[in-house]
Amino acid sequence: MSTKSTNGTQRAGNASGRRELGKSGITRQRILDAAARIFAEKGYGRTPMGEIAQEAGIHITALYYHFSTKDDLAEGVINHGAQLNYAQIVERLDELSREATFIERFRVAVRAQLEGVVARRSYVLAQSKILSELPEARQERHRALLRQLADLWRGLLREGRAAGMLREDLDLSVARMILQGSINWTIEWYRPGGRDIAEIAGQIADTILTGMQ
Repeated sequence: MSTKSTNGTQRAGNASGRRELGKSGITRQRILDAAARIFAEKGYGRTPMGEIAQEAGIHITALYYHFSTKDDLAEGVINHGAQLNYAQIVERLDELSREATFIERFRVAVRAQLEGVVARRSYVLAQSKILSELPEARQERHRALLRQLADLWRGLLREGRAAGMLREDLDLSVARMILQGSINWTIEWYRPGGRDIAEIAGQIADTILTGMQ
């Protein structure tokens, strides 16, 4: 699976992904980034569409061209973050050789998710503030994306057990939730310019693996 595109005129130079974007795509990305920042700060109810347009540096009509309603935009924000996070992990795993061990794959996946969470911090925070305020159908579409990521981790942990690298009595569902919770909680205390992301990812992986082996 690849997140790269062969079309477009400009590479997105922000935390939103490594896709090539045309003019319309660039504008859409600016809207999503702006909305994520404001939703993360103010939540859903106190965020007017006009403020998002101003933050994105566009006219309000341009915003409504891309997102017809506030619900559309809010769902777009949380789904965009989840999709990119999943795609980044898959891409990193796909780059490994077929001979890569479970431990190597596990460490790569932990680092990929941590880097995605840190790079898209506003998207993660926005999700925690606005998901419950969206209509149930929109919430369920987002939860389907979260289940996709959970399934990836379940598969990886089963791989580890099959390779004899994890304890037989380990509840893989609990282990997965502890792992993902540890990674996601990082945004509450990590600050740019502080500890190296690779080092933090390694320590998370070591801590989790020590308890599972």
